[in-house]
Amino acid sequence: MTVSYFEWVQDRMGYFWDERMVNERLEGIMTRAFHDVLSVATTQAVRLAEAGEATARNGDVVTVQADTLCIHGDTPGAAEKARAVRDVLESHGVEIRAHTMR
Repeated sequence: MTVSYFEWVQDRMGYFWDERMVNERLEGIMTRAFHDVLSVATTQAVRLAEAGEATARNGDVVTVQADTLCIHGDTPGAAEKARAVRDVLESHGVEIRAHTMR
């Protein structure tokens, strides 16, 4: 989708970007998007742990009683995101421990 946008911009503006330029711009956009998502994830995790609240996609604040936080991801950077969430939670005094079956 992002590369299609680049094609549209080039066509509309009369630009011609070589492969290197497209890759540089794509990397910049994807890196910013990754960090934006990471910021939302860490903010949500802290709010959930400290206040028992989360913000829904529509902006509503919902009360949640959570005993665990499960982070899913099979994309590049997923492990980095999980480590960052853990680090932020620990920096807020949230105890991290392995889940045990009840």
